[in-house]
Amino acid sequence: MNKNGIYEYGIIHENGYFGDISILLNQPSEYAYYNNHDSDIAMLCLDAKSFLTICNQHPYSRDLLKERAKQRRKMFENYKTKVLLKMMKTIVKFPHIALNKDCEDV
Repeated sequence: MNKNGIYEYGIIHENGYFGDISILLNQPSEYAYYNNHDSDIAMLCLDAKSFLTICNQHPYSRDLLKERAKQRRKMFENYKTKVLLKMMKTIVKFPHIALNKDCEDV
């Protein structure tokens, strides 16, 4: 968890992308994305319908993107599980953390 109380599951690097899991696997996103730097970012945005139209025109690429989306979803789920287990172990070790709203004293 960062200082703002946000769990950082991953970093989208330059030339990276997101949203493919939601569109290709028809699963709503559980994640929020934010710019953690003071620098500007440039993004290309496509609505789901346009993205799927392009993918369907290129079935080999669509299948490759779909397989990558499945792998990335699994990676995110595994990472979330690891983070939650780490949090649970911390709470077991320091139960007052879970009860104390002001944890800065810990």
